[in-house]
Amino acid sequence: KFSEPLAALVFALISLAVILSSFKWTIPLGMVPVFVLTFGYYATSSVARMLGEQGLVSSLLAGWAPLSIYAFFGLVFFSISWRR
Repeated sequence: KFSEPLAALVFALISLAVILSSFKWTIPLGMVPVFVLTFGYYATSSVARMLGEQGLVSSLLAGWAPLSIYAFFGLVFFSISWRR
């Protein structure tokens, strides 16, 4: 319940990383990678939700795992784009 509102913050972090890398690498990435990652987040989130509802994983893990995964990748991508 509390992890879903934080998804917007993670999407903003990933978008900022894509924009910064686009400026530094002079590669016009556009927003396509952000849309792909957003779709991937929602697909992962719905799979985790189904697993949580069936009792295969704990509800805490089902709620926070997708957000944690994409926040980690967003921070990694942000740090890579910041160093270049």
